[in-house]
Amino acid sequence: MTDANFKSNIDLRNIDPEVRSYIYQMLVDFEPYTSPTTQLSVSAKDPLALLTENEPEADEEIEMKYYLDHPDHSRLTEDDLKNQWRISIALVDEGTRIEEEGLDLDIFVALRKAKTKLLEHLNAIHDDVLSPAERVSQIQSALDKTQIH
Repeated sequence: MTDANFKSNIDLRNIDPEVRSYIYQMLVDFEPYTSPTTQLSVSAKDPLALLTENEPEADEEIEMKYYLDHPDHSRLTEDDLKNQWRISIALVDEGTRIEEEGLDLDIFVALRKAKTKLLEHLNAIHDDVLSPAERVSQIQSALDKTQIH
């Protein structure tokens, strides 16, 4: 991916059908967290912007955010970033936006990382909102259901 062919949004009409299919399949996992008015977006962002988009004192935060995504766990450089996919998945509803990103050389891995991070974030919100009584009720309901193997 170079600056010349970088696009701010993934155009689903002009991407490989395999990537498009993967995106559609993974979006189903967000259904429990959406309402009829929720907008979901999958975007490709310029990975090199990670080097300049934050304040200088926030550099350590950038490094830590992507530290575990980087194979040799070293500080990310321009050379590291220029060939990476930086994928963002966002849910927007009633003025609230929840967004997570994935960064990887492989678009499928970057998509999966963004999806995993967003689902973890949504699950944490769900757990914070759910009262202890509601949580017990959900567990009891799950236990009462019999599964057919």
